Amino acid sequence: MKKVVFIQILLCISLVAMAQKVQRVLAPGQEPAKFTTRRNLAPGQYAYRLDSIVNVASYGTTSFHYSYDKQGRIAALIMRSEGDPTPAKYIYCYDKRGFCVGEAQYEVVDGKDVLLGETLAVFTDEGRMMKTEKKLYGNAGKVRQIVTDSYTYDQRGNCVEHMTQTLITMSNTLTKTKRTYAYNARNQQIEEILYGHKVQEDKFFPNITTTREYDQNDRVSHYTMIQTTGLVEDGTIECFIEYTEQNGQVVRETRKGNGLEGDWSVVVENRAYDTYGNLVREDYEENDQYYGSANYYYDLATKTENVQGLDWYGKPGMTFLQKKMLVQACKCKCRLMRINGVNPLGDFEGMRGSSTVGQDVRYYYTEVK
Repeated sequence: MKKVVFIQILLCISLVAMAQKVQRVLAPGQEPAKFTTRRNLAPGQYAYRLDSIVNVASYGTTSFHYSYDKQGRIAALIMRSEGDPTPAKYIYCYDKRGFCVGEAQYEVVDGKDVLLGETLAVFTDEGRMMKTEKKLYGNAGKVRQIVTDSYTYDQRGNCVEHMTQTLITMSNTLTKTKRTYAYNARNQQIEEILYGHKVQEDKFFPNITTTREYDQNDRVSHYTMIQTTGLVEDGTIECFIEYTEQNGQVVRETRKGNGLEGDWSVVVENRAYDTYGNLVREDYEENDQYYGSANYYYDLATKTENVQGLDWYGKPGMTFLQKKMLVQACKCKCRLMRINGVNPLGDFEGMRGSSTVGQDVRYYYTEVK
């Protein structure tokens, strides 16, 4: 049982679980094409707008629909899950600098918006998040929980501490967690420590320590994560990362870990890219056993930078908009149309592991006239 739990933890840590050798570079139906947009637009001039994302998985279908304000910024997100009569709604607000400083979450019940939570953020002029306060509401609109996150930076702009405090209002119980970060002379993060908190003593203690090493090209080549909590999840995880020589993209990640029982488990992911640098395939394996792949399909005629809604990733002051499937699309160089995760039999039913494998995600767009 302990081994199974540790393997599950190992799989959840990665963005995707890992793989066997890649057999092709381009996904089915993809051929090298001239890398240009339909309208030959300059960056920031949009040909399309992200309209919605539909995720079909073994546990049901979930759709995400986006709407925009007059400035072309994402103003609202409505999430509907199969069999759930109460959609979730997220409303975003911006300050004069264009930073997304507020997110309100609602549940739509009988056509009426019921406020579940709201978060406000404070940013520096450089777009660094300094503080967020999230209030969660219960019955009769009463605040049942307040979560406050604060961030501290060094003189070089690196985040050196992230503190989270959670207040349960009914019991007036306060819990805390903390993360600290260390950097080398080249501003590369070399250590991250996640702390637990002893409430009675009001003291922090290290739970998980992650160290990183870099290659000659300043890329992460190896990291080690050690968890020491006294729980069954304790152990060591090591990751080795390999890159392509041509453009420095990750081509292989090998993660191995051991739990309290000392048995090692190895998960591997291999990645393949097309001629434009788009990720087109990920293959996964665990302990030399193949268990699936994720295939990516694109519209090669349109660059991501010319799609409204996909130009948020990495921009200052846009932390609230970095939802998981949206971020996956933002990372691509061309307009992403589909992510299809399949098992060895060629379907996604019964798949396990990552959020990509075992799902079929479709991206829909609206043409900007």
